[in-house]
Amino acid sequence: MIFKYTIVICLYMFGTLTGLSQGTPQSVNIVEGGSFKDLILPIPITKKLMGDNIWGNDNVLPRDLDNGVEGVEWSYWGGNPILGKDGKYHIAIARWREATGHWGWPKSEVAHAVANSVLGPYKVTGTILPLAHNPEVIELNDGTYLLHVSKGNMYTSKKFNGPWELQGKIKIDQRGHKGLTHLYTNLTGLQRKDGSFLFFTKRGDVMISKTKITGPYEIVSSRNYDRYSGYPEDPVIWKSRYQYHVIFNHAVDKKSVYMRSLDGINWNIEPGEPYDKSVFRYSDGTVNEWCKFERPKVVQDEFGRATNLSLAVIDVEKHLDLGNDQHNSKQVILPLLTERLIEIVNTDIITSNTQEVKIRIKAEKDYNPADTIDIESLRLGVSEAVNFGGGLKPVASKVVKGDLEVTFIWDGSEIGSSNYDLKILGRAMTGEVVFGYALLPQYREDPASLVTLPIKIKDSILYTEVENFGLKKSAPCKLKIFKYFNQKRELLKQFDIKALKAYETYKIKFPVEGDARVEYEALLVSTEEETRFWNKVDDSDFSIVYKGNWSENKMGKSIYFGAEQVATDEGASAAFFFSGTQARCYGRISKEMGSFNVFIDDIFIEKIDCYFGVDLQNMIIYQTKTLPLGLHKLELVATGEHYKGNDKGPVTIDAFSYIE
Repeated sequence: MIFKYTIVICLYMFGTLTGLSQGTPQSVNIVEGGSFKDLILPIPITKKLMGDNIWGNDNVLPRDLDNGVEGVEWSYWGGNPILGKDGKYHIAIARWREATGHWGWPKSEVAHAVANSVLGPYKVTGTILPLAHNPEVIELNDGTYLLHVSKGNMYTSKKFNGPWELQGKIKIDQRGHKGLTHLYTNLTGLQRKDGSFLFFTKRGDVMISKTKITGPYEIVSSRNYDRYSGYPEDPVIWKSRYQYHVIFNHAVDKKSVYMRSLDGINWNIEPGEPYDKSVFRYSDGTVNEWCKFERPKVVQDEFGRATNLSLAVIDVEKHLDLGNDQHNSKQVILPLLTERLIEIVNTDIITSNTQEVKIRIKAEKDYNPADTIDIESLRLGVSEAVNFGGGLKPVASKVVKGDLEVTFIWDGSEIGSSNYDLKILGRAMTGEVVFGYALLPQYREDPASLVTLPIKIKDSILYTEVENFGLKKSAPCKLKIFKYFNQKRELLKQFDIKALKAYETYKIKFPVEGDARVEYEALLVSTEEETRFWNKVDDSDFSIVYKGNWSENKMGKSIYFGAEQVATDEGASAAFFFSGTQARCYGRISKEMGSFNVFIDDIFIEKIDCYFGVDLQNMIIYQTKTLPLGLHKLELVATGEHYKGNDKGPVTIDAFSYIE
């Protein structure tokens, strides 16, 4: 008997506030500094720009050959610069012979390159690994290094230039999570303060090993991306001060996404794109327009702040780089605006009754905030308000031991349950963007983070577990088990979960009726406040209006409620009408799938491509941003186009969901 189960992971089991986010956005457009891309600065020219007798089409000429890693005989692809104990910058970077073209990458090796400056020029000193791809180096808590590559091999060394000792292949326990793919390629990771290892997979899954480099790694949250169209891959994770960051890349439609998290397990997606083709500009105004830009990595300072963004770039589509031609790939390193060190002076929990909030912008070496910042330009609030022009204005300021202390009158708003910090955004006297984040006093770094195992039914018994994968003891909370049948949700059972220590588990089982049409959902809640659900409706629901030629497909194990709608003709559309603030569309992604044009309330938003290397059904192919509460229409219109240029590009609609 086949059952369908879903699971919702608890967001931040360490706070008590819920409600509307503080600050009123002033625009539907992101203001400067509201997107990660705004933090990318012009590239200083190391020596001079070259345009003659070098590879590359006209869009990437002239350029600085001394920026990043570049060569003639080799193609370079991906690597994260790290400041070594010798005061130099080191990169472990994939390379292969240029004569083999871009598709020579499966025979790549990992080389070591070193430079006196983070931007370059880098000199390749030799080969680290003879046959490996997609390297990432992590500096561990004890000052040694971990190097991992595609296929999951793990190496360690006391020195960046080796020798590197193989520790084994990573081991992964999926713990009942279904449909996960590419678990061993394009990984990114870090070591947490307690010595555990947290890794983020190519497809957006988070896994944790409590002690060992090679695992076993336990999947603790899955599918953290907002959509799986556009071929998401190449995540990079890093931690600065109290929070975690991830950037990932959409290889097909050349888009990228930036996310933040307090625990590294539950993620908030930030607006805008962290980079696009416009960011490769030099200090003299020259712009290079690379065709593809992937494998993002960051350089970090002593506070963990990202100071540089590193990208693998190529001047043409990959299949056009044939070898022994004028095309190639390299590594480019971009400077970033430095995040300022911000602290909230208030020690009490910030609530709707708070009268004022004081923040302190810390002075640093060669940085005096009192002499640098245009205080009147500052805005303070939750990021979703500040990023769109909202936030509170300053009413007073003073200098305290060299730091700049700024006072804001609180407007009576509550803090949303997914908000753990406040963002400040403004300008320096020179006009440059000033930004920073400050942890709210009701939260702590690396808090408790409760997750639930996917529900399993065996012999009419429901099984699940609650485990604390955070680094601090959790507060008591409730686990609600819902039964979802015939488009209706019913609370089936509720459990009081005691406070759990780090990695402590609470097991649950109880009898249920055996019905293949029933879907179960587990939700952890920290308060008795009203909980927002993703209400999921099948493709046959009355709220969906189809136009054009659609047919029904019942082939596939993971199709939602046994059937999906398929269209191949250009112009075939599916319009989902809902009352709420956000919606998702679910469908199929595979090598055969085509693309949709997306419209919200009859306004064109973007084109999404459902091409994917693996055949997966009932996947999120699109998710809206947060919309004003009310009646909305999410419409997907088939283009009839395929990413690879085939005559037909079929698309599917399996389900929609929405938040009321």
